[in-house]
Amino acid sequence: MRRSTSPLLAILALLMVSGSLHAADEESFRCPPDFALRMKNVRTIAMFRPDIKIFEISSGGVKELRQEWGEEGRGKMQAAFVEQFRQFGYDLKILDPAQDNSAELRETLLLYDDVVASVLRHAYGGPNQFPAKKTNFDYTVGPIDNILLPAGADALLLIRGTDEISTSGRKAMQTLAILAGAAAGVAVTPNMGRTAVIVGLLDRSGDVLWFNIRGGSGGYNLMDAESVSKLVSQSLENFQAQRK
Repeated sequence: MRRSTSPLLAILALLMVSGSLHAADEESFRCPPDFALRMKNVRTIAMFRPDIKIFEISSGGVKELRQEWGEEGRGKMQAAFVEQFRQFGYDLKILDPAQDNSAELRETLLLYDDVVASVLRHAYGGPNQFPAKKTNFDYTVGPIDNILLPAGADALLLIRGTDEISTSGRKAMQTLAILAGAAAGVAVTPNMGRTAVIVGLLDRSGDVLWFNIRGGSGGYNLMDAESVSKLVSQSLENFQAQRK
């Protein structure tokens, strides 16, 4: 199965127009009612390297994907999640999907992207929200023992993220627009770029045990270790409370 566009970019495009990112300001996580019980069976968590895309936005609003920035952000994001889950008492094992290019694995990851898109549409606020999808959170990709058993893991952690970073010229233009608006008595909301991170934790059955969407406009930088650490901490701030 092949797709003409990046699944991550398609998901995040949906995110930006669906209102899900704003819903994260109030309650960003979703989990099944029996989350605490099911987490008792999880001791070791396998993790693919985070899928991070970082764009530079020019003065004219043109977005350019910066691969080297994405690599830097990926490393910082991975380190922050490993540290956070180890503080929770879990053992984390980093998997490299490039080492297993099987059709079965690719299909599983594509199914997960479809699940993420469905969660954003129906389990968060917006015109397509189904209230039952929030209270009785129930999503799956099907059994993933083929991924977890070789790693000796009980659950799989998947991270998706994107960031938009404005050039200095764009920042200057945004500042001028704010000043001009103030002089005219008009409030101008600057758009320095949006950041979003999606966290999914799946058990061996492929059920999504934990889902979180977190981010905002202009307040984060996925290439800055302190900013990434703050965002990861916010993404997991209710995790411990829910599993007790």
